Amino acid sequence: MATSTRPAEHPGYALLIAAEPSVRHPLAVAAMLPQLAAVPPARLVGTSYASAVQLANPDDPNTVLTTVRTAAAVEGPLLVYVAGHLVVDTRQHRLHL
Repeated sequence: MATSTRPAEHPGYALLIAAEPSVRHPLAVAAMLPQLAAVPPARLVGTSYASAVQLANPDDPNTVLTTVRTAAAVEGPLLVYVAGHLVVDTRQHRLHL
C-alpha cells in the first residue's frame, strides 16, 4: 500500500486593509477593496483553502494591530494588501499610512 509523502497543506490567509485620509479631497482607496474581496481567498493566496479579512477605513488602531497579529500567527501562506495615503510625520520623521 503506497502512502503519500506530500505534507499537509496549511490553509492560507488574506488580510486586506485600506484607509482613506480625512482631508477635503479624499482618495477613493477603500473603493478598491470590494473588487479584490470578490476574488476567492484561496485564489489570492494560492492554496486550496484560505480565509480573508477586510478592513475598510478602520477607526481604531488597536483593531488593525490585533488583525495584523492574527494574520502573522497563521502557519500557512499569507497575503497582506495595504492601500492608503502615505504621509511623513515632520516631528518624528516617520512614515504613516
